[in-house]
Amino acid sequence: MISAFDLFKIGIGPSSSHTVGPMLAALRFRARTAGLPGLARIQAEIFGSLAWTGRGHGTDTAIFLGLLGHDPRSVDPDGVAGLVAALGAEKRLAPAGPAFDPAADLAFNFTDVLPLHTNGLRFRALDAAGAIRDSEIYYSIGGGFVVVPALFVVLPLLGVVVLATGLVLAVAAHPRLAPIHEPAGLAALFAPWVDPVARVGAGIERIVHVGRDW
Repeated sequence: MISAFDLFKIGIGPSSSHTVGPMLAALRFRARTAGLPGLARIQAEIFGSLAWTGRGHGTDTAIFLGLLGHDPRSVDPDGVAGLVAALGAEKRLAPAGPAFDPAADLAFNFTDVLPLHTNGLRFRALDAAGAIRDSEIYYSIGGGFVVVPALFVVLPLLGVVVLATGLVLAVAAHPRLAPIHEPAGLAALFAPWVDPVARVGAGIERIVHVGRDW
């Protein structure tokens, strides 16, 4: 079940499909390969729309941030430039972590499109000899949702089951609404939104000040 809390996500912009989604995909691959024996380097490749419009949407920066371990819900937008600059200088995701050169290890594939969706990403984990130790394909399907190829088969089948059985889930039973029933109530539910709203306000204030100087 998808709730309003899934649809309205907190995340760095400008795009849910080209920024938030790729960042989450990179973060998931980082978690997937954490502790992988012999891991020496991470490489990423983006296809279709992500490649064609990725630089304008910050897709490359989003992937860098995700591989560095940052979440789109909590990364500080004011610190992004410094994080990317440090990665470009150190060419490593952590002091003792795998190598990743932003200039060489992220490929924009302007020719191929992966079969299931135009917003495709492929990550590879390599050992010191360049052999692939692990790999995964992700699709950023919009709204900050990221799926692996198997889910393109599973999700339609689940949809058929739900429609066939007339399954209805009570909104009050949804786990994302659990904070409403806790002592903290709505304060706990909306706490994650406080800082993003404050940032929007600060951004608007800067725009107003710039306008006054025109």
